[in-house]
Amino acid sequence: MTAIPGEFAPPARLLPAFIAMMEEVKALLRFVFATGNTLTFPVSGTGSAGMEACIVNLVEPGDAVVVGVNGVFGTRMADVIERAGGVAVRVEAPWGRIVRAEQIEAALRNCGRPKLVALVHAETSTGAWQPLADAARLAHEHGALFLADCVTSLGGEEERAVLVCQAGRVGERLPGAGRGLGVDERDQLRPAAVLEGGFDLLGPHDVTPGHRSTGARSACTITRRPSR
Repeated sequence: MTAIPGEFAPPARLLPAFIAMMEEVKALLRFVFATGNTLTFPVSGTGSAGMEACIVNLVEPGDAVVVGVNGVFGTRMADVIERAGGVAVRVEAPWGRIVRAEQIEAALRNCGRPKLVALVHAETSTGAWQPLADAARLAHEHGALFLADCVTSLGGEEERAVLVCQAGRVGERLPGAGRGLGVDERDQLRPAAVLEGGFDLLGPHDVTPGHRSTGARSACTITRRPSR
C-alpha cells in the first residue's frame, strides 16, 4: 500500500458544517413530529426502511402485534413484523376502506398481551386516510405501544400526542426529501440484534447521504411556514 501525501480530508458527513446541519434537521424533525425527544432523526433509506427501523427496534420474537391491513403497505408492515419474529394479528379491511376502531378493539381483546398496534396513516396504494386517535387510545388502554406509518401524510395533518412512534417521509412532493423517524419517551427499544445493523436505533448512525439530509432540511422548513 502506498501512502498518498497531503492532509487527511474527513468524509463530508464528519465535517463540522454537515454535523451542524444534521442537528438543525433533527430539531426541525422534532417540530414536525411534535415531540421534544432527542431520539428523532432522519433515516438513510426509503419510506419502507423507516417502517422497518421502527418494527425491528420494537418487536422481539413472540411479541403479538395488532396490525391494520387495508393495502400494500399494511401488508408489508405485517410481513416485516413476522420477519422480526413477531406474531402479526392482522385486522383486515377492503382495499380503499379504513380499519375501524371496533375491529382493533376486538383484536386487542383476543390477542392476550399485545406489544404494539400498527397502522398506515395514509395507505399509499389506495389513498385511504386512516383515523388514528381512537386506535392510539385503545392501544394505550391495553398497555401496547402505537406505531403509525406516516410516509405520505407526515406534515399534512396534525396528529399531535396520539403517535407514540412514527415513520414518515417529510415533504412527499420534494425529490430526495428523506425519511424521518420519531420515537416518543414511552417507547422501549429492544436491545437485541436487529435484522439490519444500520437500523439499530441504539447503535451508531454514520451513513447519512448529504442529498437526503439537505432535502429533509428543506421539507421540514416548509412545514414551519404559515399556511395561507
